[in-house]
Amino acid sequence: MYRVDTFITTEKELASYERRMSICLQSNGFSFSVTSTSGLLLTFGEVTVDLAQPMSALIADIKSFFAAHHIYPVEFKSMRLVLDSGCYVWIPDALYDAAQNRRYLETVARIPASSMVLSAAHPLLGARLVYAADATLTTSFKVALPGIDCCIRPFALLGKDLLQRAAHHPVIVAHLLSDPLRGSAAIDYLVLRDGGLTLSTHRTVNGGRQMLYTSLSVMKQMQVETDDMEFLLCGAVERELFMQLRGYFPRLDLYNGAPHRALNPQLARLHTYRHAAILA
Repeated sequence: MYRVDTFITTEKELASYERRMSICLQSNGFSFSVTSTSGLLLTFGEVTVDLAQPMSALIADIKSFFAAHHIYPVEFKSMRLVLDSGCYVWIPDALYDAAQNRRYLETVARIPASSMVLSAAHPLLGARLVYAADATLTTSFKVALPGIDCCIRPFALLGKDLLQRAAHHPVIVAHLLSDPLRGSAAIDYLVLRDGGLTLSTHRTVNGGRQMLYTSLSVMKQMQVETDDMEFLLCGAVERELFMQLRGYFPRLDLYNGAPHRALNPQLARLHTYRHAAILA
């Protein structure tokens, strides 16, 4: 069974070729958004569902939720599932060979036994992201929503907006999967400069001080000065952590994904930085 925690939508009707849906897996379910190709936020939802249940039951829950809210795959120009993975590597298009996907990953990380190896071509970077993702979750959503594309958070966050910012000054993005002040937290770091991606890494921290040191270490590795770069936070960012980091990073801000508009007042009030991966 599933539970709908949040469901906000607008009555505006658009043709299927103008609508996109993005789904992001959470520890206890998933969130999703429906946006127009022109940047209008139409629908947002959060659903609690047991991701550890048998595949047949998970597929049934996914289908049941979307059918109950009259959301069907044929209604969209594109659908994207944003998966969680800390096991990935970027390969330039010119060097990429699909037959070598598993070997690419094995050179940088141990591939979990329950995972499948996938790849996604990034249209703005001229590179492919090869990654490992949970096989059951990936297959369940692919069966429930035929035609859906898959990627992971670093890929989803790298939109035109961030690359344009990085053309003028270095940009570091930190996506938090949970609050470091409340225990161990995984963070996806992206470092962009000169309009391109220079570093993409997955780190685990415990506490605000360790996140500070890790962030400074990433900057030092890329020879970026704190005064020169824009540091953007998204995901599970709480005020206490933000204020702690603010004293060390003059250009600290929240990242809300790609610029968008919302006709519904409830959609306009969303803390979109928490859901940047489905709005980028």
